[in-house]
Amino acid sequence: QKIHSLLGLDPEDVINKKPHEWCKTTEIINILSGSHNKGAAITISSAAISTDQSSPDKKLDVRTYPLFVPTDDSKLLGRLVVIRDITEQHFEQQRQGEFVAQIAHELKTPLNVLSMYSESLLDVELVSEKHRIEAANVIHDEVERLSSLIQNLLSITRYELGGLLIERQRVRIQDFLQ
Repeated sequence: QKIHSLLGLDPEDVINKKPHEWCKTTEIINILSGSHNKGAAITISSAAISTDQSSPDKKLDVRTYPLFVPTDDSKLLGRLVVIRDITEQHFEQQRQGEFVAQIAHELKTPLNVLSMYSESLLDVELVSEKHRIEAANVIHDEVERLSSLIQNLLSITRYELGGLLIERQRVRIQDFLQ
């Protein structure tokens, strides 16, 4: 009955039929027919596949394992096929990638400002006192911003690892927003 949730098919649609008779996904057909690894019967194959049959967003992990005759491991008896729904893991990896990209962008912005102002201070003879004070203040503010971003990142990590307890309490929305 798992085949219905994975591929949207009933067992009767699959039993005693060739993969191309019931499957529309080329990658799955290739793995099941063994055409992706001709001449390599003892390899374990694996692929993460998008299936268009039941849901376009569904991702499946299809693995085949060789099954040998117990008395003669040079003779291939068949293959064991394991199909797992990895949709959630796929989306989690995407979210993690997006999170890392966002963090990198947030960290890069203050670093660019720090670089710009520190370069402007290099030529001491051309820098006015007013610009020097402004640059020092901006550098200080950006270092504070970086420190805050890193602290937030560490807090998120501690929370996800279960090391940070959230203390719930009532707050006045207006006070919170201010």
